[in-house]
Amino acid sequence: MLFQTLIIDPDRHILDELGQSLGQAERVRFQIRTARTMAEARLWLKTHSYHFIMLYPDLPDSQGYQTLKVIQRIVPQTPLVVLHDQDLSVPLEEALKSGAQESLDRRRVSTRTALQALRAAIERKKATVKYGELGPTGDRHGMTFELGPDGTIVSCSDSFRDLLGLHQRGNIWLEYIEEADRAPFTDIYLSAALARLPFSRELRIRAARDRRLWVLCTFLPHSDRQSYVAQVFDISRLKQSEDEIFVDLRNSVALANVSPVGIFTISADGDCIYANDTCKEMLGDGSRDPVGDSWLGWFASYDRAAVRESWNQIREHHGEIRMRCRLLPDSNPAWTYLRMQPAMRGEETTGYIGCFTDIHETWMAQEKLRISEERLDLAVRGTGLGVWDWDLLTGQITVSGSTGELIGYHESQLPTRVKWWARFIHPDDRESMLSLIKDHLSGRTRRFEREHRLRSSSGDWLWFHNTARIVQTDASGKAERITGTIRDI
Repeated sequence: MLFQTLIIDPDRHILDELGQSLGQAERVRFQIRTARTMAEARLWLKTHSYHFIMLYPDLPDSQGYQTLKVIQRIVPQTPLVVLHDQDLSVPLEEALKSGAQESLDRRRVSTRTALQALRAAIERKKATVKYGELGPTGDRHGMTFELGPDGTIVSCSDSFRDLLGLHQRGNIWLEYIEEADRAPFTDIYLSAALARLPFSRELRIRAARDRRLWVLCTFLPHSDRQSYVAQVFDISRLKQSEDEIFVDLRNSVALANVSPVGIFTISADGDCIYANDTCKEMLGDGSRDPVGDSWLGWFASYDRAAVRESWNQIREHHGEIRMRCRLLPDSNPAWTYLRMQPAMRGEETTGYIGCFTDIHETWMAQEKLRISEERLDLAVRGTGLGVWDWDLLTGQITVSGSTGELIGYHESQLPTRVKWWARFIHPDDRESMLSLIKDHLSGRTRRFEREHRLRSSSGDWLWFHNTARIVQTDASGKAERITGTIRDI
C-alpha cells in the first residue's frame, strides 16, 4: 500500500532524515512530499490529498497556533503528527489539544519511532471521529451522501440530491467528478479504504443544470458498513477567489524573477522565506534554493557584523537599512547595495523585505579610479605641482590636496565653485586672467597660461605659474571641462 505523506518542516536536514526513515519501512511504502514554508504547504495541500501530515508548527511564515489552525482548517480529517523540539513555541500538550493526534521528537527520528507515531495518529483519529454526527439522510448536516464499496451513491440528503440532480438510486459517484480529478480521487480513495482511514479532497464536479462546481468532500468510514459517509461543501466562490489570488501571485513572482534586482523576504527571526531568481544567482549559481537559510549567512565574514548591527537597529527602532556590503564567498566577494525594511501587520513586525543591487563592477571601477587618483596625487606632490579641474556645465571646481598645501590650506577648506576661487586671486590679476580664459574657451588660443598671485592662509600674496587646456567638449565643439596645474614660482 502506498501512503501519501506530507512533511512540513523548515529544516531541510530534518526533511531528509524523516524521508529516509520512512523510506526504509518494510511492507509499507510512502510517497513523500515536503514543504519548508506555509506558503509551500498550502500549494501541496491545494493540489494533492494525503493520508498523513507531519508538521513542525514554527515555520518562517507562520508560527505555532496559527500554523496548527490553518492545517486543521484545510484538512480537518487527516491524521496529524506534530514534530517538536525544545525550541517549539507551542507547549506540546497544547499542540495535541489543538488538533494533532501524536507527537514525534524531530531530533530523534528513526524508522521505528516514525512508524509508531503514524500508527498512533491513525488510531487516535479514528477514536475521535463521531460517525453518528454525519448521516446520509436529512439536511441537518448540509449536503451528505453515503458512498458504497462499489462506488455508487447508496443514499444522500435532499440538498445533495438537488445539487447533482439525482432522480434514482445507484448513481456512480465518479461519473459526476470532472475527468481530470477522477484518477487522483480514485488513488486516494482506494488507499484509504484499505486501512479504513478518513480523508478529505477538493474536487470539481458536474452539477445539475450543467454547472461546474468546486466542492470539498470529507469522507469518514462508516461505523457499521464497508462504506464511507461524506459531507460536501460548495467552495466554488472560495476557489475563484483563490485562483484570482494565485494569478496575481504568479504574475508578481514572474515580475520579480525578471527584475535585475535581487528581491527577498525573511521572517522576524531572519530565516529566508522567498528569494527571486536574481537573488538566487547573486547568492550562488542560482541552482540552490536559499529558503530556510539564515540570511546573515549570505554575507562575507568581514561584513557580517556590520549587517547584523544594522539589522538589530531596525528590529528595535524600525527604519530602513541602506548600506554597501559583500556577499560570499570570502575568497571572491561580490559588492552589493542592500536595502531592507520591516514588513508590518498593524504594529507587529511579521518579517523583513529587502533587495540587493549589484554594484560590484561600479564599485571596483571606483576603487581603481580612487587608487589611480591617489597615485597621481603622490606623483604630483613629488613635482611640487597642484592640479585643478573645472566642470563648466556645473561650475564645480576640484583641486588636489597638493594645491591646497601650496597656499597653506587643507583640501577640505578650499572652495568648490569658481566664483569663490576668484576671491583668492589678486585684484590686479583677475581681469586679465578672465580675459585669457575666455580666449582659450572660445578657441582663439591652444591653452591658457598666466603668472598671477594667490592669497595664502597667512594672508600673503604668493606668485604662481598657472597653465590649463580644454579636455572635454560637446558634439558641437563647445568646451565642457578644463584641467590645469599651478606651480609656486
